[in-house]
Amino acid sequence: MDDRVRIFLCAVGGAGLFGLLGAVFGAAAGANLRAGGRAAGGWLGLAAARALERVRGRELPEVAAGAVVGGVDGVAFLGVVGTVFGLVYGYVGERHREMLLNLALAVGLLAVGAAVLGTMASGLVRAGVWGIGVVFVAALGGAALGARLAGVPGLFYGATIGFGVGALVGIVRGSARPVSPAEEDEADMER
Repeated sequence: MDDRVRIFLCAVGGAGLFGLLGAVFGAAAGANLRAGGRAAGGWLGLAAARALERVRGRELPEVAAGAVVGGVDGVAFLGVVGTVFGLVYGYVGERHREMLLNLALAVGLLAVGAAVLGTMASGLVRAGVWGIGVVFVAALGGAALGARLAGVPGLFYGATIGFGVGALVGIVRGSARPVSPAEEDEADMER
């Protein structure tokens, strides 16, 4: 295969793969922000949402608008990053490609970890002090049980599993908790 064709195909492939990741993560983040009453987005995403509203003839629901804005911004940003990565990947020799693939995998895992921890942190903030307490107790309990069952390696695995279970319980408990009288008073004052 000709070098120019290989470089072009690598650039298109990188733009497509990275752009897809950007669209998914951006749409999820934008929808989550709008659902929480906040708004974010760049000029490109906001312009796409306005254009979609013009075509539809009515406004988008808040969460849908957040998903559109975040998705367009994500695909634009990571599409450019993927294009550059694809160009570099296609241009370098065979011996450097494995290193670039490992680098891309590390960046991908970092992005997934950031998305998971950010979502969990957002849920725990809504859950309040009791939600964080549940996570703490579950992580310590999991660490103790893991250490008892499997020694030092079990300590890490038990703490990780306990942290995950505690976060899940904290988020579910926090979303199901009743509204406090102080929160009701604040809502009445805003009306």
